[in-house]
Amino acid sequence: ENTPTSAQHEQLLTMFKQYRPPEPEPAKQDVLAGRYRILLNQPLTQLSSLFADAYVASDEQEPSSFLYVLIYKNDVPIRQKNIEVLKELSHPNLVQLLDYGTVEISTLSETRFVVILQRPVGQSLSNILSAGKNSASQEVLIAYMLRPMVEILLSFNKLGISHNRINLDNVYIANNTVMLGECVSEPSGFSQPFLFEPIE
Repeated sequence: ENTPTSAQHEQLLTMFKQYRPPEPEPAKQDVLAGRYRILLNQPLTQLSSLFADAYVASDEQEPSSFLYVLIYKNDVPIRQKNIEVLKELSHPNLVQLLDYGTVEISTLSETRFVVILQRPVGQSLSNILSAGKNSASQEVLIAYMLRPMVEILLSFNKLGISHNRINLDNVYIANNTVMLGECVSEPSGFSQPFLFEPIE
């Protein structure tokens, strides 16, 4: 039986090192998927809920994107089906859900579930109405608000999900365009005023 020499042994080790797969890079703190950076010094209290805190987020691949992140608190219910389905759904009148996953949050020294979303533009409908800017005609309301909302709800119905957060604080208007806000930051209808809930 031939025993490899010391030189052959070293040569074999060198070969194995060459073909060894590279060690994965450690996950970066406050960054999802190596792309979406969470800006913890820029909270967005108006977009937060009892179950998730909102902060400005940036896209390192598309720096001009206007985004925010929801950082979920521990041991809270998550609308997982909505999150998974909405990542694949794109509609010009709906805040788009871009990605989700777990991230190590530096200020908390722990891992949290997060969701990256398009940040709504314009003013909420509640702010517009409280400022007395509700002089739109019926035709404008139908064309710019009701029709897109119905399209979104029909899409939701086909996909087997529901919104349950349609209210004056979660509908945004900018340049005669309506944008419906997110529906993943809390359990279905949790903080929804009874006025906006369906009869059933």
